[in-house]
Amino acid sequence: MRSYYINNQHQKEGVHEVHTAECPFLPNSMNRRYIGAFKSVDMALENASNVYASVEGCKYCCEKQQK
Repeated sequence: MRSYYINNQHQKEGVHEVHTAECPFLPNSMNRRYIGAFKSVDMALENASNVYASVEGCKYCCEKQQK
């Protein structure tokens, strides 16, 4: 299982990115929220959508891009 975080600062159009703990583009600790450890990106995105309505996976560390 991998640990996932969501960026608290949205991008264009209000989209919040989900990152793995290993991502080189993981936001600093002040700008991210731990969402849990999951077996898949799909599970992480589902959980992240409970935090923010519009989420997507980071194109560098998450295989699936949209939820």
